[in-house]
Amino acid sequence: MNICLIGPGGVGKTTLANKIKEHFPTITIINSDILREYAITSPKDRKIILALMERSEPVPKKMVKHALSLKLQQKQTKDNYIFDNVFAYEFLPVIMKQMKFDFWFLLETDETILLERSTTRKRDDFCMENFNKRMNLYKK
Repeated sequence: MNICLIGPGGVGKTTLANKIKEHFPTITIINSDILREYAITSPKDRKIILALMERSEPVPKKMVKHALSLKLQQKQTKDNYIFDNVFAYEFLPVIMKQMKFDFWFLLETDETILLERSTTRKRDDFCMENFNKRMNLYKK
């Protein structure tokens, strides 16, 4: 079973993904952690990826595509994943070529609720500038 969750940061994608995983423990959740994993294994791209993510700026599509390819080649990931990512819209062409989904969910809520949730999540990179960048990326 392959599921795609799309929506802005703070809307509840990861919460929903974890709830689904409680019922289907073998499912793999694919989120922005794949970029961090890729950065660890790719010394030449590490600084670029981590710096961009820290500033809430998009990682180049080539790097995202490569990180996705590596993740999807893992045996436990094949045809059993939840794709939980705020960047799904931006990378939709890449995603559609590499991933097959049985279900798509678009999660949305009011921006004031997202701001409230974002301020209480205690993320290391939270600031209004990053929040606005994430919202603008999603709105595109």
